[in-house]
Amino acid sequence: MRDGPWLTVPLFIYTESFVAGLIDAFADDDVALVPLAEEADLAIAFTHPSQNACGIAVKKGQSDWHARIDQALLQIKQNGDLEAIWKHWMPTLSYQF
Repeated sequence: MRDGPWLTVPLFIYTESFVAGLIDAFADDDVALVPLAEEADLAIAFTHPSQNACGIAVKKGQSDWHARIDQALLQIKQNGDLEAIWKHWMPTLSYQF
């Protein structure tokens, strides 16, 4: 966790607190809220794209592994697989890459 006033709370804490009536609403990244679209007792009131960057962490000094990940990502972006995966798992969000 970064130094500062930030607090990372798992999404299930928000949803459980909401369902239990402990909170009235909550906000999170649009990608994080995708699974909630399938919950019968929850509804997404509105969305606003966060423009947060996505990333993959690689341990420092593993430049070969980093290069392999970069190449694989480039390949699936170019051949359309990344877009197909995105649309399968996040059909309510527009493809961002």
